[in-house]
Amino acid sequence: RAASFGKCFLTDFSPDQFVSTCRELRVLNAVRESSVGLPLTHAQFKQMTLQVLIDRLVYRQFYPLAIEICRYLKIPDYQGVSRVLKHWASCKVQQKDLSDEAIARAVCVKVGDSPGVSYSDIAAKAYECGRTELAIKLLDFEARSGEQVPLLLKMKRSQLALSKAVESGDTDLVYTVVNYLKNEMNRGDFFMTLRNQPVALSLYRQFCKLQEQETLKDLYNQDDNHQELANYYVTASYKEKRLESRLSLLQSAVDEYNKAKNEFAAKVIYWWLKLKSLAEKEEWEELEKFSKSKKSPIGYLAFVEVCIKCNNKYEAKKYVSKVTPEQKVKAHLAVSDLEGAADAAIERRNEAEMGAVLSRCSASDRLVIDRLNRARAGAAKK
Repeated sequence: RAASFGKCFLTDFSPDQFVSTCRELRVLNAVRESSVGLPLTHAQFKQMTLQVLIDRLVYRQFYPLAIEICRYLKIPDYQGVSRVLKHWASCKVQQKDLSDEAIARAVCVKVGDSPGVSYSDIAAKAYECGRTELAIKLLDFEARSGEQVPLLLKMKRSQLALSKAVESGDTDLVYTVVNYLKNEMNRGDFFMTLRNQPVALSLYRQFCKLQEQETLKDLYNQDDNHQELANYYVTASYKEKRLESRLSLLQSAVDEYNKAKNEFAAKVIYWWLKLKSLAEKEEWEELEKFSKSKKSPIGYLAFVEVCIKCNNKYEAKKYVSKVTPEQKVKAHLAVSDLEGAADAAIERRNEAEMGAVLSRCSASDRLVIDRLNRARAGAAKK
């Protein structure tokens, strides 16, 4: 009060200095409390600096007070609150009396999205303390995949690292993990791991096409991909100068093409049999799962027609959108969707298809008839 009164008589006294000094005195009063036990004069505080005071509070684990002082004196986050939270989290992961789940939850609640605090750094500390599972849980809170993946690789969690890299959409990161796995795993395990990650496998194939042709051949063999293996032999034959070698590679290509052809025929038969079997047993949910399992070698008009044959128009309609444009009209007509059939025919500007839809219209379908007639007239003028 005396200082506040006295400054009124000083014309050149800066009010900012008065405010900052009052704030510092309040801080000194707080740390002078018996529960903290840091009796400092203002001169000592100035010589020590605020950063050193915060460090002393942190090392004595007075985290709430340190955070409160940082916020009160408006210290930048990276020097204040974030630095305190990082130290607190590093100590928290060392508490052996708490479960991994409890610690991970506490760190997430306390740290949140605080700028300057890296969950990967906290996870690394947990890993150093021998708490691998806790480290993995903490990495789930890390928003940057580029920070997650290196630590996961260090922890020998390669498959999880590959999954995180693929989820990030960063092709360079995926290549980094794939290259690491290639050097760390035996060939069989490496290929098996990639098979479980289609995106990573596709990227690795692209790399092999440019850099490692022999590895590409091994990949096709591993997947029993006879079509691509045949293509590989054809391409390789052009690089051979000797006629015998070239003919040998071309014969290998023919053999693989034949295998692919037989394999495709077998797939077609299998899909037809399973489609009819599931429909006849009215296992519609299983049929829908089957349709989504892989790309259908028999197309999806077959699904529409088999469902109609089994008197289930509702299920048939589920597959109409998957039918190719050339078969759209036929599919819509199969489920008695005249408007959809008309749209598909008009979009393709196909006279025969428009006529097929018109032949199915009755007198009550006047709007559809008018649309089709206008479309036919417009097509005739062109």
